[in-house]
Amino acid sequence: RDWSHLLDFVPDQGPTNRCVGWSFSSAMYLAGQAKVAPIKRPSAKWLYDIARYYDTPNVLVDIGSRPRSMALAATKHGVVSEEMLASTAANVDDPPPFDADLAGADALFTGYYKLDGDVPTLMRMALDKGHFPVFAIVVHESFSELSRGDVYDEPDGAELGRHMITAVGYRPGAFLILNSWSKWWADDGFCWMSDRFVSSNY
Repeated sequence: RDWSHLLDFVPDQGPTNRCVGWSFSSAMYLAGQAKVAPIKRPSAKWLYDIARYYDTPNVLVDIGSRPRSMALAATKHGVVSEEMLASTAANVDDPPPFDADLAGADALFTGYYKLDGDVPTLMRMALDKGHFPVFAIVVHESFSELSRGDVYDEPDGAELGRHMITAVGYRPGAFLILNSWSKWWADDGFCWMSDRFVSSNY
């Protein structure tokens, strides 16, 4: 299963910590494409902003956000399009415009669920149904240095921090992962990640 051909582009979060925003933006966009009910790409900035507001109200500091906060905040504040509120490296700490919240009221996030149990099997079931799992990993140097054709299985080198990524496909023993580090990273912005690694980092 490979849904990557339905993507509009490979995100590039640049020097920001906006991986939660980009991973959910890609998952929502792909869900619409997979179900042949296209939506405009949700704003990664908006998703990141409302997650941060939920974590630390009225404080915008680019230090990342929790994925569950994004889901809860989007349920309350809704989602606006990247077209309306484009994500750039320069605007990461800018407050969102007031009318973005009003526009989002017509696109409320209605649900999400946690995969609990045999995670690789459940991820495959989700992908078959046009759902796109997002999950966090601890990033090591070996992940940042992946090359074309590599299957990421064993972390190595210094720990660099936590990061959110999106599963967009699978094959026996591995998942196709969309990152938000531009098309110049690994395999044109994608990599293969082993079932073992996914299970160990759940």
